[in-house]
Amino acid sequence: MPTPETVEAPAPDPLGELVAKQSALADERRPQPLDPNRFLGAPVAALEGQIGPPSFVRREGANEFRRYRAPSCQLYAVVAPAGGRVTTLSAGPLTLGEPGPDLSVCLTSARKDGTAGV
Repeated sequence: MPTPETVEAPAPDPLGELVAKQSALADERRPQPLDPNRFLGAPVAALEGQIGPPSFVRREGANEFRRYRAPSCQLYAVVAPAGGRVTTLSAGPLTLGEPGPDLSVCLTSARKDGTAGV
C-alpha cells in the first residue's frame, strides 16, 4: 500500500499579502469611467459639473455648440435650447488627422476633479 504524501502549507508571505491588499484598495479607489449616456437629455449643468466649463461656446439660433478641452481629446456638445439640455455628445482628437478617441475614455479624462481613471 502506498504511503500517503504529506503536503506542507506554504510559508506565510507578508509582502505578497501586503501587495494584494494595496492592489485591491487601489481598485476600489479607481474612479469608474463616465458613461456618456447619462448626460444625453440631461441639463448641461450636469455635464459641466463633472468636466468644468467649455473652452468655446457658439450660439446657433436657439441652440448652442460647446467645446470642452480634455488632456488628450476634445468633447463636443450640442445644447438645446441654449443653456438647456445636452442633445448630442461626441469626442474628437486634439490634433486634426489623429484618430478619434473613445467617447467614454475622453469624457472620463476630462473630469475636473482630476480623477481621470482608466
